[in-house]
Amino acid sequence: MRKATYTMKWMATTLVLCLMAGAGMAATYVEDDWSETEGWTATAYGGHDAAGTVLDAGIVDGQAALQIDADAADAGLTDRIFTDTDVATGTGTDLTNYDFGADGGNAVGAVDFITFEFYANANDGDDLPAALYFYFESLAGSLWRLNIYSQLSNPGGWNDISVSMADAGWVNILGGEADLETTLLNVDDMGIMLTYEGVANQEYGIDNYRMHYPEPGTYAVLAFALLSLGVTFRGKLRTSVKDFLKK
Repeated sequence: MRKATYTMKWMATTLVLCLMAGAGMAATYVEDDWSETEGWTATAYGGHDAAGTVLDAGIVDGQAALQIDADAADAGLTDRIFTDTDVATGTGTDLTNYDFGADGGNAVGAVDFITFEFYANANDGDDLPAALYFYFESLAGSLWRLNIYSQLSNPGGWNDISVSMADAGWVNILGGEADLETTLLNVDDMGIMLTYEGVANQEYGIDNYRMHYPEPGTYAVLAFALLSLGVTFRGKLRTSVKDFLKK
């Protein structure tokens, strides 16, 4: 009974440590004041002028955010709202210094995932945009995008978006590099691809944009948790094997 209680305590402790490790993420790039466009801009997909309008010092639903306005005439048109290598990030480097989905090679640590809030308010809060993707474009011209429309559940309000480089849904729509990993090592620009609805009074917004990477301490905690499991069950496993051989 005492051994079982001891084992349960170790399992509970290990579970807590794993949860702590998962929460131990650090933001490498944060733009959540949006006093201006913070270097983000818009262009129509295909390189023409943007259909929607990106506003400086936008106020979206009462909070400072990157604001994108459009109208019914923009129905079916797609804009790219993005930042690129001409814009310094929170660490003072451009995007080519980041390792997206990798563990080494560039100046800044691996970016595992990106989170942000997206405001969707088309037709006075009744509609979502027609389509929404997150994308990476490489210096070689390859463009990979991930459909994040399914994460929109709140028309007329803010939606929490999470983009994982490990997601299996990434699609290459321009050719170039044959795999996403190569594109992520040579990022030229990244952002959202937003397709407008055929309704009036379309307002969209981006806020609390963050690129996350595991801190070294995260790996240490995970290693300790796994080691603890091994120490906890080693004796029990040895006893079980001996009992089995005696049969």
